[in-house]
Amino acid sequence: MSPQRRVASVGQGGRRRRALAAFAAAVTAGVLLLAPVTARADDADVAKVEALQRDAMTAFDQLDFERAQALLDQAVDVAGSATIPAQVRARTYIDLGVVAAAGHNDYDAAVRYFTVGLGLDPRAEVPQGLGTPEVLAAFDDARTLVPPPPASAAPTEPRAGETPAGASTERRRGTWFARLGVGLSAGYIPKGARTADGAPPLNHTDAGGAVYPFQSDPRYQGYASPTRVQPNGAPAVCNPGSSDGTPDPDGAPRDASCDVRLTDSGLLPTFDLDLTVGYWLSERLGLALRVRGQPHAGHGTLTHAGFGLRGLYALTPARARGFDAAMYAGFDVGQLQLQPDQGTVSVSNPDTSKVETVRVKRPFLKTSLFSMHLGVTLGWHLTQVFGLYVEVGAGYFIPPNGMFVFDAHGGPALRF
Repeated sequence: MSPQRRVASVGQGGRRRRALAAFAAAVTAGVLLLAPVTARADDADVAKVEALQRDAMTAFDQLDFERAQALLDQAVDVAGSATIPAQVRARTYIDLGVVAAAGHNDYDAAVRYFTVGLGLDPRAEVPQGLGTPEVLAAFDDARTLVPPPPASAAPTEPRAGETPAGASTERRRGTWFARLGVGLSAGYIPKGARTADGAPPLNHTDAGGAVYPFQSDPRYQGYASPTRVQPNGAPAVCNPGSSDGTPDPDGAPRDASCDVRLTDSGLLPTFDLDLTVGYWLSERLGLALRVRGQPHAGHGTLTHAGFGLRGLYALTPARARGFDAAMYAGFDVGQLQLQPDQGTVSVSNPDTSKVETVRVKRPFLKTSLFSMHLGVTLGWHLTQVFGLYVEVGAGYFIPPNGMFVFDAHGGPALRF
């Protein structure tokens, strides 16, 4: 090979080596540049998912639940095609659970969405300000029924628009329940309603308006209020007499009414029975029919039994066993009759010829027929069917014979 060709060959080889070196440098530079570009691409995907989440929650606040669902489904798609941190993906499913529970009233779907979200991030929480009772109940069920799995066993993420599979949950919607309780109802006697000392003797008035002294039996003598118009329902039902209107041994004709001497203020209780049968329309809302029985009552309309309708709102999620709580509000039809102490009277015992002091408990206070009630029911399910309950509440009987009343009952409860 001639020197010229050798020089040319060397020159070409040098150029080739320089080209290869430049190519290697370019490849190396490309590799070095590719990592931050990929990282920037992942960052961009994260930012896109977070923006979709924000837009979805804005639509949710505006009650546009369909748009919120569509934006979150889009966020699921973006997260499925990129390397997105588990915490960001979890937030999408938590938001989907919020939309399902509070927007679409789909309790089961909400529980399953929350289950996936907690599987991705066990420390995930419901966003502040979005924790409605329905949302929190579904979230609590997801956390309770499906414990946070290890990272290697995270739940499979569903495709956009699909409801994720999950564990079955205890349902309240569509179930019946019945409760039978015993307890007390107590009417409130204000201090201002007490009868003044020196009031006239107790009288009773028959259906025709005739007034008779209430004195045929000395044990039942007492004193009447100066007026029959009293704010707390003091007009009372005397003991009914015979069907022909003649006085009974207590001196009161049939269908008679009388005034009552009030010697004390405060709560005046009476024993009663309570039967409630109800049905849950949803996981939170229900209706119930209440029947109240008062064994110890006087004469009148619906004195021994009353009927009521209740609207229910569950405060706790449905559980097979354990604690349960609900609020109720409604109205009743039926009187509450209370028997205040009329004071004492001294009588001669015919058997012993001794003078005895007897506490007089005649007649009964009577309320109006219609009343409104509000209260709370607390229960504990021992099995899926049987449990125990306690119910406390307050009510008001509508004037003219108005009265505040407080009641407490307890007993067995069934659901089916």
